[in-house]
This record gives sequence, C-alpha cells and structure tokens, in this order.
Amino acid sequence: SSDVCSSDLYSLRDGSLCWEHGSADPLEGGTGVPAVEHGIVCWPTRTSLWGLDLRDGTIRFHRQHSASPRGVPMQVLVSPEEYLLTLPDELAVFEIR
Repeated sequence: SSDVCSSDLYSLRDGSLCWEHGSADPLEGGTGVPAVEHGIVCWPTRTSLWGLDLRDGTIRFHRQHSASPRGVPMQVLVSPEEYLLTLPDELAVFEIR
C-alpha cells in the first residue's frame, strides 16, 4: 500500500478491523484525539476535520481548517450546533449540518 497514514476502527469485542481509511498525504495523518458524537467519529488532522460514520466508516464530512499545518495535538469538542477544533493559539468552528 502507498498509504503513509491511516484511521482505523477496531472492535472492542474481538479486536477485528471494522473499517479503515488511508492517505498518501502525510498532512492527513491524525493529530490529537478523535471524538465520537452522534454516531460520527470526528478525526482531526494537520489540515482538516474528518467525520466518519462509526458503523461503516463512510465519510460524512471533510472540512479544511484555516490553521497552518502543524503536528501538534488538537482536541475536538462537540456542542449541539458545532464542532470545535482546539489548537494552541486558535479555535476552528465547524457548523453541524
């Protein structure tokens, strides 16, 4: 495989792989801790926020953020109307649709 980074979901019951997504772009590597809300895995990367369906890994959204790419840990917070992506000196806000 030519993937240099991936997001994988494993079963807690038996450790089997449920789904995976990969990319050849190192900027799409995850940074920080994903959040699971409303059946969506919100995964922060150096350049964007991905939303993957918890059940089957279907991409529900992919939104770029305006912060310069960096490999610092980010945290995803979810409010009823927004996804918040915290960075050391910025806060990116994405509307839930």
